[in-house]
Amino acid sequence: MSEQEVLDFAVINGYMAVEKLPDWQGYEVYEPILSANNLSYSGAPYVILVNADAGEIRMSTEQEAYDNLEHIIGLEVG
Repeated sequence: MSEQEVLDFAVINGYMAVEKLPDWQGYEVYEPILSANNLSYSGAPYVILVNADAGEIRMSTEQEAYDNLEHIIGLEVG
């Protein structure tokens, strides 16, 4: 799945940009960006999950958001 397709998904869901994060549990992961000042979330750190092989693109669940954050920073957060 192209980054443009991910961006289109983000825009439909109220975001203006995406930033690629490290892959996680078989998914490409993108951080959705809300505004030009890079405010990306308030509340759970939701991410966009892409499984290109399955043609799947979706927002993470709250638990997946925290599990992915733990993966990125290496600390238990949830």
